[in-house]
Amino acid sequence: MSDSGRNSLTSLPTYAGSGLGYGPQEALGPLSASTSNINRLGTTAGAAVALEKLEQPGYQNGLSTSYSDRSSSVKSSSSYQQLNHLGDTPGPQRPAPSSDDVIQDLENRLWEKEQEVQHMHRNLEQSEAAIVQVFEEKQHVWERQMDELGQNYASRLQQVTRRAQRSQNALQAQITRLSQDKRRLQEEMAALLAQREELERKCLHFRKEQTDILPCLDETKWEVCQKAGEISLLKQQLRESQAEVTQRAGEMVALRGQLKEANAQLRDREEAMLGLKNSYSSKSLELERCQGELRRTLTEVSILREKLGVFEAEVLGLKQALWEMGGGVDPAITQTLGAVGLLPHWGALYSPRTPSEPSSTPLTSTSDALLSLQSDEAKAQRQEVQRQERQQREEAQWRDMQQHQEAHQRLNAHLYQEAHLHQEAQLRTEARLHQGAHLCQEAHFHQEAQHKCQEAQVESGILREQLDQLQGALRLERQQRERQALSFDQERHTWIDEKERVLKYQAQLQVSYVETLQKNQALEQQVGQLGSKPTPTPSSSSSPPPPPALSTFPPLPSVPLPAPIALTLSPPPCEDVKGSPSLLQLPTPWAGPSRLEMIESTEI
Repeated sequence: MSDSGRNSLTSLPTYAGSGLGYGPQEALGPLSASTSNINRLGTTAGAAVALEKLEQPGYQNGLSTSYSDRSSSVKSSSSYQQLNHLGDTPGPQRPAPSSDDVIQDLENRLWEKEQEVQHMHRNLEQSEAAIVQVFEEKQHVWERQMDELGQNYASRLQQVTRRAQRSQNALQAQITRLSQDKRRLQEEMAALLAQREELERKCLHFRKEQTDILPCLDETKWEVCQKAGEISLLKQQLRESQAEVTQRAGEMVALRGQLKEANAQLRDREEAMLGLKNSYSSKSLELERCQGELRRTLTEVSILREKLGVFEAEVLGLKQALWEMGGGVDPAITQTLGAVGLLPHWGALYSPRTPSEPSSTPLTSTSDALLSLQSDEAKAQRQEVQRQERQQREEAQWRDMQQHQEAHQRLNAHLYQEAHLHQEAQLRTEARLHQGAHLCQEAHFHQEAQHKCQEAQVESGILREQLDQLQGALRLERQQRERQALSFDQERHTWIDEKERVLKYQAQLQVSYVETLQKNQALEQQVGQLGSKPTPTPSSSSSPPPPPALSTFPPLPSVPLPAPIALTLSPPPCEDVKGSPSLLQLPTPWAGPSRLEMIESTEI
């Protein structure tokens, strides 16, 4: 190997595995080119150079060549065939070589190029003019190829930048979606925390209710025990009351029979009473009629008594007149008769005559007066007898009426007494019935109290079951919240780990891009330096002649790089790989999809 080859090999930077610490950190951001494209370009350039070398007319012009020249041409042709075979035939599916393999391959190529340069130096000693012409043609071809390669590289770099821009936009969309998911999860977490606080408040409230209910339950237990004793006592009383009720029921049956008999007797007596009432009404009508007759007779008696008084007064007047005629009347008798009322008001007009006054009436008038007086007395006696008989009849009627009234009163009193006895019997039966109903009601109340006690026990059991269910639900909710919080923490940790891995991979990828780009630039510079070295004079036979002075290659067109571009996690598209299978490619970041990609795919 020549000195220039050694210098080119020593000028190449060593490869760092992680890519960290090599090159300036400022170049990591803006560079996002794919090493597969760069290696593809380098491989294509090497194959084209080898092809042009083999197609030059200098090797076919009929010049005399040595056996070494023929062997070198055979070697170059075999290498050309190998390159064509690698470039044309699609290779088997194999993993992309690493950077060490790329460097070894480039070193082999450089060694081959140095061998070719030595061969050309040996050939230049024999045919300098032909070699100069060949190299000039090669220079033109190489310049044209370099222009094409520069244009191709610029177009591919633009494609890579556009792809990186699209991947950056997709990553930004993923970041926004993840931020939205994060906000949504934070809101859900806040809602879950609020629900947790509410459930904790409910749990505290339930615990307070439990603490309040426990003494009430103890009290209810004690009351239930007391009620059980009371219920047993009430059951005993109920049995006694039931026996008494059966006894009273027999008595009630007997009383009902007696009541039926009493009702029959009462109906008979009511019928008799109705007959008596009818007779009483008829007798009362007769009594009223008799009373009317009595009043009429009394009025007649009063009239007759007045007439009798008048007649007595007349009789007294006549007697006085008779007395006067006979020799005078005692004035005391006159005053007595006047005071009693037997003397009429005109009797006072007759004043006794003094004995000295002579009698003016004749004797005949006195005899007529006596006769009239006797007839009046007989009439008065007859009237008196009639009046006495009438009074006796009235008194007899009055006594009959009183007897009838007394009989009616006795009948009424007897009926009233019988009705009173019947009412007392009814009251006694009603009291017995009421007492039996009261006992039945008390038994019903005892049964209701027992039923209420049982319902209270059932309700207390239901409340306990509900409390146990609520406590179990609360425990399940707490466990679920804890599991959810743990799952959230695990997801957050995995997301942070995936993010760190992505960032590390992006940094490594950018560093590897920078390293490969710098290596390619260094190789291009070395190739340019090898092409621009002057041809040395042949001083000795041992040292090979240097190549003639060739014009340097034009520099590659500067392609403006975009702003810092973020790379996506997806590998490069498979179209370029299928189009050029022989090109060098970087290995994929990892074999399968990451957990973050799986989460994103499930969310999508």
